[in-house]
Amino acid sequence: MRCVLRLLFGGWLLICGCATPPARGLPVTVDVCVYGATSAGVVAAIRAKRDGLRVVLIDADDWVGGMTTAGLGATDVGNQRVIGGLARSFYRRIRDHYDEPGAWRWQQREEFRGRGHRPGEDAAWTFEPSAAQEVFAAMLDEADIAPMRARLLRDGRLAGVVKRGNRLVALRCEGGATVRARVFLDCSYEGDL
Repeated sequence: MRCVLRLLFGGWLLICGCATPPARGLPVTVDVCVYGATSAGVVAAIRAKRDGLRVVLIDADDWVGGMTTAGLGATDVGNQRVIGGLARSFYRRIRDHYDEPGAWRWQQREEFRGRGHRPGEDAAWTFEPSAAQEVFAAMLDEADIAPMRARLLRDGRLAGVVKRGNRLVALRCEGGATVRARVFLDCSYEGDL
């Protein structure tokens, strides 16, 4: 748990997934359960996996990447030098994507200002949702993370959680999956967990 707190307060979010979703009714036991496959969730999963934690990533709305892969493709960065770690890796991979001639299907690179990268820059900050989907999919695949897809909390929030005293110890998903974890991260936009 110390590692998770260090990562959370250090600006990291963690998420890792199971190679295969759990069978109906069989509980999964992990160190960290991440609920919500937003950009924060994806990055959190990868970081946790790299730190050797057993983590499951629950994709509660069947859309990996959240707003980043749904159309928010112009990143408001401010000081680009402060972006590091896995976030910087994502933007470097976006740049690499647009360095490929095949990425320019709808218009020429010269016709779109801001796409790709400027000479001397190591990252690109403007991108299409499909490019973000490809980059996140590759990052998850490389980390051997397969999100549990479309698994909402069963019967609403109250019936979907198991507590011991005031401590959350497990969650139950639609379809019968139960996930037990030492630490839970709600990386959804709704905050249902």
